[in-house]
This record gives sequence, C-alpha cells and structure tokens, in this order.
Amino acid sequence: MKRMNWIALFITGVIGPTGLLFGQGTVFTYQGQLKDVGSPANGPYDMIFRVFDADMAGTQSGVDYPLAAVPVADGLFTVNLDFGPAIFTGAPLWLEIEVNTVVLAPRQAITGTPYAQKAASAQACNVADYASAPWVTSGADLYYNDGNVGIGTATPTAKLEVVGTPGVDGIKFPDGTLQTSATTGAAGFWSASAANIFSNNAGTVGVGTGTPDAKLHVAGGPVWTSNGWTKSLAVNNAAAIELGYGSATRFGIGSSSNGLYFFRTATEAVADAAHYFMSADSAGRIAMGDIVGSLTAKLEIFATGDGAELLRLNTERPWVFKQAYTGSGAALRLQNVGGGSKNFEITSIGGTNVATFWTNDTDPRVGIGTTAPQAMLDVNGTTRIKVLQITGADLAEKFPTTGEKVAPGTVMEIDPEHSGLLRTARGAYNQRVAGVVSGANDFPAGAILGHLPGNDDAPPIALSGRVWTYCDASGAPIAPGDLLTTSATPGHAMKALDRERSHGAVIGKAMSGLARGERGLVLVLVNLQ
Repeated sequence: MKRMNWIALFITGVIGPTGLLFGQGTVFTYQGQLKDVGSPANGPYDMIFRVFDADMAGTQSGVDYPLAAVPVADGLFTVNLDFGPAIFTGAPLWLEIEVNTVVLAPRQAITGTPYAQKAASAQACNVADYASAPWVTSGADLYYNDGNVGIGTATPTAKLEVVGTPGVDGIKFPDGTLQTSATTGAAGFWSASAANIFSNNAGTVGVGTGTPDAKLHVAGGPVWTSNGWTKSLAVNNAAAIELGYGSATRFGIGSSSNGLYFFRTATEAVADAAHYFMSADSAGRIAMGDIVGSLTAKLEIFATGDGAELLRLNTERPWVFKQAYTGSGAALRLQNVGGGSKNFEITSIGGTNVATFWTNDTDPRVGIGTTAPQAMLDVNGTTRIKVLQITGADLAEKFPTTGEKVAPGTVMEIDPEHSGLLRTARGAYNQRVAGVVSGANDFPAGAILGHLPGNDDAPPIALSGRVWTYCDASGAPIAPGDLLTTSATPGHAMKALDRERSHGAVIGKAMSGLARGERGLVLVLVNLQ
C-alpha cells in the first residue's frame, strides 16, 4: 500500500482480553476495518502498531510492534498485540497504526479491557503464572484452550459442567427452550463415524410417533393432498431408495423426469446400469420391462424376440401370451403351456359360450357356440357372412345308407326300399340318381352339409360342383361336355345317348374323357337334371 491517496480511512478498534480476569496475560486482541478510497480493502498488508500518551503528538510508550502481511478480508482484520506489562499503568493511552508506510489518523483510544491485567495484581496473582492464556480467538470466534469450565461450580470435572437444581437449572436456547437434563447411558443414543452418524439404540426410532414398531417408523407430516395424504418422507428427483442392501441383487425405487421407476442392480458400482422392470409416468400409464419409446397405453409390456413371454396366466392350466417369430412377421401368440388338451373359451356376460379353442397338437379345433367342437371349425348356430370362399371342389351333404360301404366316386341313388336312405345306383337311365360320393382322386369337398345326429359315418354325397366319378365307356367313349347318366354297371355313369330316357336321369357333364371300352374316373360337373 505504497499509494498515499487514502481517502475516508475508517479504523475501528475492538480491544478484548485473551485470558481470564483472574491472572491476565499481556496479550490483547485488536479488530479493525480498513478502507481504500471508500471501498473495503482486501489482501495482505504490513502494519506497525505504536502506543502514545496523547491523541496527537505526545510521547510514545514502549517500542514499535510490527506485523508483516496481515490478512485483510472485505476490509476486516484481527491481530493480537503485546506491548509488555509496563505499558498499561492506568494513564490514558492511544494506539497509532501505520499501514504499508502510511500512518493512519486519527489514533484510537485504548479503553478499559487491557486494564483487566491490573486486576491480576489486585488479586495477588503472579502474571507470570498465566503466560499462556486459556481463551483464544480465531477470527470472530472465541474458544477455551485449557482445562475445564464450571458454571455453578469451582471444581468442574468435565469440559463443561453445569451445576444447579435438577429440572430447574440448565442451558437456555434462543427459542426459549430450557434443557435441564441429557440422555443417560455410556455412549448415548447417537455416535459418529467419520462424516456419518448412527444410532446406538437397540430398540426402535420414531419420527412423529412415540410408539415406533419398526427400526425406523415415520408418521405424520405436512398435509400433501386434498384427500388427506401427509408427506412423511421426501426424496429428491433422481434420488432412489435401495432395498436388499448386502444381497446379490439390489432393488431401487426412485423418481426422475416425471416418472416413477422400479429397477434392479447387481452391485453397488456406479458403472452398473439400472435395469428397469416396472415404471409409471405422470399420466398414470404403467410399463413392465425396459421402456422403448414413450408410453401411450394404460399398461404396456416390453419384451422382444421369438418366444419372449409377455404375460403368463398361472391358473391350474397355465396360459402364456408371447411373441412368435421376429421382424415384420412377428405375431402375438396365446399358448397352452400346461400340456394336454385344454380349452380356451370366450363367453358372454352371462357365461354363455361364444367360442372354444381346443388346443390339441394332433387335432386342433375351434368351436363357435359349442364347448365340444367335432371339426377344425364347428359352428353351432346360424352363421352370416358377406363372402365365403371355399377352397374345395363341390357342395356335398351327408346321407345315411343301408349300411354298405361305398367308395368315393360311386354314383348313388335314392333307396326305394328304405325311406330317406341312399344306396349304390344300379340300372341305366336311373331317375332315382342322387349324386356321387365326394372325395375321389384326393379331390376334397368344399362344403359338407348334414352333420346331423347319427350321420357321423354317413358318406358325403356331391350334389353340385366338380367331383371325380366312376364311369363305364363300354358302349360309347366319353368326351368333355357329354351328358352323363347311370349305367348298367352298379355305381358307374355312362354317356347319355337316349335323350328321352335321359330326362330326370342326368348326373351332369363330363369335364374329362374316357376311351371306348374303358372303366375309370372322369371329372364330372355335377348338375342333377
């Protein structure tokens, strides 16, 4: 501070003892405020302190007391000064301060506190016995440096001992509370371990309750919501509660980015990522598994890969929803995982069956309106469709016979001896012709009617459509487009040559040929006339 343009220098001195009134030393503390051109000074400054017997001019008492590099922070500084025991004899004295070769004005009057040193001699004590003062300052703080302190006792047995009437005397705090007793016990309820604190209590700890029933029981708190929830525990954003500490897998519950997350980790390591298994967003949507993208439904389950299980229903006969296949062909599969033939049913609100899925690996079936489907698709009731596409070749109906076994492709007639039954057609130009047994040459029927009770074993008779038919070309060859009627060969058709006799006896038209003299299968478009 080798500049001489000091303006409005303002020095305040607070002079206080660093020892007790009884047995004072000669050191005292000076606290000052230093300004440079009206602003608080900062940094180290060299200072010299002198004592004079007048506020101006006068005679110096004692010698200079220099201090190098005194720290000044925001204009404030504190120093300990010692001019020896012969300076303060009772006459008025003033303190002069020189800062970086600049003598500051005015001098500061030295008031009563240092004269407490005089009280030492009045108590017939030797100042030399108290060369090290027990009270020491540290900045704006004051602490006791030696022995014990007693309040209400001259023989304290602890660092601080308060003696008085139990329940009446004690320590009073700024809020008006009075502590008259302390927790008993050798170690107390709480102990410190480095920067941590832990409870020594073998029982339970209650916060907001005097009757805790857990190691830590938190009750009550400020009202949080309009429907009565109180805030008993608050955890900051991105902070989590750990469950399962010390086990192989640890679980966490925490909130971050307006979402609630349940996750797990394998270790305590920072590098161990959180694996999510459930979460909820601020709109109340819940996710199961690691989230991919944002949530759009009230419940979303995340899993991927062929066979990945999404939802398992562990009833007496378990079912599981899983992903089937991968990529663009991926599908949702409902699978019976309990073994055996088990039904999955859809019913109405009153329990009436709507659909039954028969999950047999060798004979899978679906029933509509029936719990016991007898075919791959079994509909019990009226079915209405806009367009029905049938991949088979003909429309057939089951007709019972007199008990004879008939092969597919056989021409059948109405049995004149048994009402409602059919038999193998016999005789040429037979007007009782009824149709052809469907299924010859591995040509399946498109639709089969007549699944009535007792008709399970009845042959399906093609009434319309294409069907392979046994034919006899002994009398004439068969060409595509020829009308066909019954022949003299039982169960066979032939070319219709007699138009008069053909009326009412035509089976249909040939769609393939058969050479003269041969017998075999001909593809016929059945159209009874």
